This record gives sequence, C-alpha cells and structure tokens, in this order.
Amino acid sequence: MLRIFLLACFVVGMVIKPVWAEDKSDVVAPFMGQKGAVETIIAEIAYPGVSVEELEQIGNREQVLIEKQFRHDGLPDKSGNYKETVVAPFMGQEWLTVVAQFIGQRDAFADGQTTASVMIYIPKFTTASMPQAGLDGLEMGGFWMDKYEASQPDASASSVGSTSTNNPGTTAAVSQQGVVVWHTINWSNAKLACENRGQKKTGAPTTTGTTTTLIDNTNFPAYVVGKHIRITQGGVVYHRRITSYNKDATNKYITFTPALPAATTTGDSYTICEYHLVTPYEWASVAYWCCMHTQPKGNNDYGNNTGDSDSDGTTFGIRDPQTGYYTDGKWDRVLTGTGPRTWSHNQQASGIWDLNGNVWDWVDLEVTGNGTTIVITTGFPGAGYSIPTSSNYINQLEDTDTTVKTMAIPKTLGSANASYGNDYCWVNVAANTYAARRGGSWSNGTNAGVFSLALNSAPSATYTSIGFRAAR
Repeated sequence: MLRIFLLACFVVGMVIKPVWAEDKSDVVAPFMGQKGAVETIIAEIAYPGVSVEELEQIGNREQVLIEKQFRHDGLPDKSGNYKETVVAPFMGQEWLTVVAQFIGQRDAFADGQTTASVMIYIPKFTTASMPQAGLDGLEMGGFWMDKYEASQPDASASSVGSTSTNNPGTTAAVSQQGVVVWHTINWSNAKLACENRGQKKTGAPTTTGTTTTLIDNTNFPAYVVGKHIRITQGGVVYHRRITSYNKDATNKYITFTPALPAATTTGDSYTICEYHLVTPYEWASVAYWCCMHTQPKGNNDYGNNTGDSDSDGTTFGIRDPQTGYYTDGKWDRVLTGTGPRTWSHNQQASGIWDLNGNVWDWVDLEVTGNGTTIVITTGFPGAGYSIPTSSNYINQLEDTDTTVKTMAIPKTLGSANASYGNDYCWVNVAANTYAARRGGSWSNGTNAGVFSLALNSAPSATYTSIGFRAAR
C-alpha cells in the first residue's frame, strides 16, 4: 500500500494555509490522505473552480485524475461530504502567478519494494523571462523526479548497501535522505536500477497509427504506467515522451513526442517503464525553472559550495564516511540531501537536492563523435543535432530547434554566462558513443551547476563521482 504525504509550499518559502472549512481540525486527516486509497496527491491544481464533469472534457487524463484525487481526499465540507467545485478558495487570487511555484512530495512504496522513495512533482509550467527569447513560451514539467540522488534500498549513513554497485540485478534504486549515494555504476545499469522500481510493460501496436501516435486496443490502458516509452521501429530504438492517452476512442492510443521517422505499425514494438532514468527534457525542466527563479548551490567544492566560507560548518553537507579527508580537512561526497537548504532547487527542504555537484547524474541521452563532430545519437530526441566540439563554458543554449530547446543543450560554448550559472560543458569528438551526465561533482567548483553537462564518458564508465536518479 502506498504511503503518501503532501508538503505544499511556495518556492519563496511561504506556507499555504487552506481555507476549506471553519473548523480546520476536521480536514487535517483527510488532507493527509487517510481517507481512501490515493496513489497521487499534489498541490498543483490546473483548473480551479471547474466541475468534475467539465474536467472530463479537458482530455488530459492524468491531470483529471490528479484533480479528482485531490478534491476527494482534501476538500470535505463541514458535514464530511466531499465537494466537486471548491478548489478556487484554496488557490485564492494567487493561482495564475504561482502555478510554477508549487511542488508536491510523494513518499511511496513502489510495487514489491520495502523502502519508500521520496519524489517531487514538477508541475507543468511555461517558461518566461529566460536569458534567450527563443526559450520563452516552452511548456515544461508535468512529472515526478527523485528528491535525492539514487541510493540502494539498504544504504545507510555509513554504507552504500549490499548490492554490487555496477550489478544491480533486480535491486531497485530508491530516493532517500541521509545515506551514501549509489555511485560507481554505468549508464545502462543506472537505467536498469531505475526501471526495477516499478512496472515495465511491453507490447506492440494492434493497428497502424501515425508518426506521433501508437494504437494498442489489447493492452491499453493497463500498459500505460509511465511517461517514457521506447519504440522499436526498423531495428532502431526510439526514446519518446508520452504526452496524452485516449482510452475512450474506438482505437485506444497514446500520443508522444517527438515524431518518429514513420508511422507506427504492427511490426513495431514498445516498452513503457513506470520509473526511468531522468531524461534530458526532465532535467531541463528543473534547470529552466531554476533559471527563472534561483539556481541552487551544492557540494562542488569538497563538501562545500564554492564561495561559501569553509569556516562556517553550516554550509557543508554531512561527509560520506566512505571517503577520506584531504590535507585541508575537507572531503568529497556527502550523504544525500544533507547540505543547507540552498542546495535544494527551490531553496526549501521540500525541493530536489544535489543538482549542483556531489556526484554527476547520468541522464538518458547518448551522443556520437566521429573524430570531427559530435551529434545526438539516432533514436534519441533531437537525433542528429550537432553539438559544439570544444569544451568550454555554456554561452548560449539551443533555442530554435523545437525538440532540442526543451533539452537545455548548448548552442554555443565560449564565454561564461552567469544566467546559466557560469556552468561548463565537456565534450569529446573522438570516434565513440558517449552518455550524458549533468550537474557536476564535488570537485568541479563554479563549473558545476544545473546546466553543467559532460559528453565525454562512454556509457560503460564507472566512477565514484557518478550517480543518477529516477523520474516518473
């Protein structure tokens, strides 16, 4: 059974106090999810004041379910009955200005798991006031991300856990605070550890769809368990993001982005994972959100953040005891989520931690070098996009390609750009395939940050400075 609780707050730190009933003590228990079995409760209500019947016409199945769940478990009247149209008072007049400033926290046991994973919901939002006009107006967010860098289920404050770090087997990566991060794992095994947390469904189209739809009347809706889909077409595996699901049509189908080279057919196959390694779109969503607000600090200077005083113990994270001390008394890795609140994406305890430094995060993207150029590998969103070939500071992000500009990929490298945290991008054009890493590690100093990107490690690489996290 899922154990779920909700923390809702402004990113700027203001706690919202619901005004659902005169006697607020009557609504505390229902609000916390004690009434009914609820899989997801979040503080992101996209349609305030709209009735359930009207919600059915909106078409966003997941959002409709979220709205219904939130209303059912959190909004009783004085007689204990649950209403349909009582969201507006909770949101008040501030709704339109704070939609991107809400987060929801989910503390849940995945199927068959005995260790809870804490995930943060990144609501859907539209970018604005970005450093480049071409990055304004992007629809981002709409997913769950691990609050902490991944760890093993039996990890502790002194142990990485009992599973061989680069051989997860059936062990699921989890998200928990104050433990040793799961490090020294390659890209493929990091993906496996994420997927081990939940369901993984495979199937094939039952009839021909389009380049952005997949029809399966046999397996849907049971097979729609996540937002990331791998479609095999013509021998190539394509990584795509599910954007909607239509269960009421004569042909049950999902839509996805970006488009495939050809329409889906019965000769194709697909896999949908409930949990997956963070994708470029998901990482970029958080990075863009931070760019619009405040970019987080982190462990990028041997236990501390570059520029913060080493004499102030409050700016350090808790040392991972598996690491040694350096001659200056500092260390490298810290335990997950143990730094000051400035290390969180929203500067609050309720945010996503360690996006800047500590250990690099693998993300679900490969690039290919040929000795002269380096491009996004076939099958991944933005395939064929040419990346700058010399390592340097991120000066500009791609802002014209419809797909790539939602991935926070550099367009030009050169002079440092404070709008992107003065973050750095490492590339290697030598003939090889490389898996992407983001965020930086404990030793990258000002080069680390939410926009920091490394495209110079083979997918098989394993280092104590590389970890990962899951999304859903």
